[in-house]
Amino acid sequence: LTVVAAAALLIVVVLRMSSVPPVSAREILERTKQAETQRLQKVAGPVVYRKLQLRRRGSAPRSSQVVSWEIWNDVTHARFRQRVEDENGQRFIAGESNSEPAIQSSAQLASTPPVLMELQQILQANRMDVRHPLSANVYENWRHGLHLKTEEVVEQLLPDGRSALTLITAPTGPFAMNAIRKAELVVRTDDWHPVEQRLEVQARDEVRKYELTETGFDVVALNQLATS
Repeated sequence: LTVVAAAALLIVVVLRMSSVPPVSAREILERTKQAETQRLQKVAGPVVYRKLQLRRRGSAPRSSQVVSWEIWNDVTHARFRQRVEDENGQRFIAGESNSEPAIQSSAQLASTPPVLMELQQILQANRMDVRHPLSANVYENWRHGLHLKTEEVVEQLLPDGRSALTLITAPTGPFAMNAIRKAELVVRTDDWHPVEQRLEVQARDEVRKYELTETGFDVVALNQLATS
């Protein structure tokens, strides 16, 4: 019995020594923000390009939707451009879903996929910047505005085999329409780059799930891009 107990104790000690030291939510966000700042400092006149797959899942039949969403953020001049691709083809669309009519035409409004308009309205309702999805700054500002919440950090492997940490934040209800019930930010740990965000959102008669997965990323100089 003593030998068995000693062996069990040894296994516990080895597992603790070999496990990854715990990382707090604050540390994840700080490291991610620092890494983003360093990337921008390496490029003169940086424009941050992101290509994302936006997927919405709901409990109702045929409620799932998928859109390819490309974003260009001109850091120096605070300019923003976005392009989408779905079953209606590829096209540029207006900046935000609540832009002034003089800026956003009815043709542009009609060309915006409904699922993207939904997500933009949800982000705005939760004080999150629609121009910067997968942003550690935006995520941190949102979580700081929550009165009560629970949080945990989970280790995971990405599809390409690289390691990541998932920060899971769950506010305490009750939840109004379009309120985020749970958010998950997935950060790749070898370069502290956010690669995915998952949201559970209170809809009228259901909880909808939105997934933003990064499929392309680059920081390029403005003078290397076409004026369009």
